[in-house]
Amino acid sequence: MEIKAGFLKKISLVLSILLLAILTSGCSIRSTGTTESKVITIWGFEDEDTWKPTIDELSQGSLNGYEINYVKKTLDANYENDSLNSIMSGQGPDVWAMPADWVYRHKDKLAPMPDDMLKDIDLDNKFVPAIKQSLDFDGKLYGLSPVVNTLMLYINKSVTAQVLSEFNQSDAATNAEQADKVNTLLNSTPQTWTEFADFANLVTKKNGDQIVRSGVALGTSQNVTISEDPLYAMMLQNGTAMTSNDLQTATFNLPSSGGSDIPGKRALDFLASFSKPGSANYSWNGSMPKDIEAFATGKTAMVFAYESFANYMDQNYPNVEYSQSALPQIGGADEKIVDFARFNALVVPGLTKFPQEAWEVVSAVSTEHATDFSSALKITTSQKDNAMIKVLKDRAGNSDVGSFQAQTAVTWNKGRYPLNIDSIFTTMINNVSSSGQDTKAALDTAASQVTQILRKTTW
Repeated sequence: MEIKAGFLKKISLVLSILLLAILTSGCSIRSTGTTESKVITIWGFEDEDTWKPTIDELSQGSLNGYEINYVKKTLDANYENDSLNSIMSGQGPDVWAMPADWVYRHKDKLAPMPDDMLKDIDLDNKFVPAIKQSLDFDGKLYGLSPVVNTLMLYINKSVTAQVLSEFNQSDAATNAEQADKVNTLLNSTPQTWTEFADFANLVTKKNGDQIVRSGVALGTSQNVTISEDPLYAMMLQNGTAMTSNDLQTATFNLPSSGGSDIPGKRALDFLASFSKPGSANYSWNGSMPKDIEAFATGKTAMVFAYESFANYMDQNYPNVEYSQSALPQIGGADEKIVDFARFNALVVPGLTKFPQEAWEVVSAVSTEHATDFSSALKITTSQKDNAMIKVLKDRAGNSDVGSFQAQTAVTWNKGRYPLNIDSIFTTMINNVSSSGQDTKAALDTAASQVTQILRKTTW
């Protein structure tokens, strides 16, 4: 018993010494670990050189003592899962780039901007409307962006020159009134959807139902890169309510308040008219090449694409002469200008060790360094500029299309499953163009499917 008691006393003493050593070394390890792990990791889609000025300034200034590590990523089918797995495993990122319409989907996993920073961010007066609309929910700001990418109309100038040449050599050119109309139309850019349709019809050359030359790539989904976005834009322009206020029900198939008119159907009818052989607007079908290839090779005169598309054209088709034109509008005297935007946002995951510091990065790149990003990416800055707001007549022929469109660009909240909803719309367009489904029936089916998606409670 005495031996056991003595042994236990010795063991107790050893354990006490070990515990003390662990505690003291543990403090040292945590302290050292905190110092060594002061790394802020950014995941973005741009080249590292685009980020370098911001990172250098922050490293030498407010974030001196932190290592800021930039990792270029590709927005592919694996990006979302790769990001979430990395965040859950503690590997970062601390600043996470994602499409802006994903932010609502992931907002419960994000750290909103801290209150002490939010009070200095005047969203309404400093940023274009699409920023607040896409990233501000329930009074909390979940992301920012230095740039906003707007949808516009691209016109292949070689095609329009060819059409003008053909017209001037035709008998119709002897009619002075007709000649003046054609020359005016093809030497300007369409500002309204009526002018747009006239432009497309003038350019389109058909042999029966076969399209020899297309006026515009529009109305199908399988060979049009962003088939749903022009439809979204048309719907928002004509006042279509996309969802209920509580984001539980799709309403784009319903009549406008107090009437029988269905603005969503009018938009879909107009879009579909460009792919229907019996329509006066018929200029595109499913047998045509992919829209970008058709545009680059002169098989179609016009495509809808974003401001960033110019970079792609300049790199891949440097010999193609094209112009950027503002998104057509309804054009009535009382109609306000409505443009459409998609862009990538920068957010801060809730599991980051450095939420304040990560938000400093997001804020810096979206404010004082927004112009640097805009210049590097050739996409319009997200900063508001009231001087750039244009009335319809001032948009014609204006070369700074992205800058004035950003001031009036909007989008819409697709809830937690934006990609699924985009897919529902592209399927709807295909059902109308390829399967001949009635537009009202197609809208009703799509609305029912979107409602199911909006009400989905599980992941």
